[in-house]
Amino acid sequence: MGYIRVSTAGQVEGTSLKTQKETIERFCKEREHSLAHIFTDEGLSGKRGSIRPQYANMLKRLDTDKEVEGIIVTSLSRLGRSITDVVGFVYRLKDENRIFIAIKESIDMSTKEGRMFFGMMASINEYERELIAERMAEGRAYAEQHGTKSGKPCHRPEKVIDWEKVQRLRDQKLSWGMIARVLAADPATKVSGQTLINQARKKGMKI
Repeated sequence: MGYIRVSTAGQVEGTSLKTQKETIERFCKEREHSLAHIFTDEGLSGKRGSIRPQYANMLKRLDTDKEVEGIIVTSLSRLGRSITDVVGFVYRLKDENRIFIAIKESIDMSTKEGRMFFGMMASINEYERELIAERMAEGRAYAEQHGTKSGKPCHRPEKVIDWEKVQRLRDQKLSWGMIARVLAADPATKVSGQTLINQARKKGMKI
């Protein structure tokens, strides 16, 4: 199945959707892939928390139609603006033995080269996350040792979990452990899978 999206009305009226559709159809024809359906979101943002009805329908189709072998997009940016959300989605497909193809970035998870490239991209994202976490840890250690400017000791702030994001990822059928990995991209919300489950249970979420 394919997914295409534009974020402004002007793009809808122009050729962007048409270009994306033709690119996907041409790619599938050249690679002899059978294209079951293309889901289209018109004039909708890919940012976190945005409502994309056809994206949601695509997820439902993945849940109900086990014959769907994968998802193809013209570019990673069509899935969303958050690399952590994109990584989480692609790993979900991988866990289900489904493929993912992003034409512009030459990512084809059905090939060893595509899996290697995407793994490198995910690793870079993880490396950047660890660098941020390391700097924050050093800052906390310094503050705890030297105190704040007022002389009062500095304590580690409680982590605030983006529960809306957690629910979106659960809707995509990601495991709690995988959601914890996605949340770890932001040091402020980095928690273990078990901690995430415990807090979710306290909020009354279905485990």
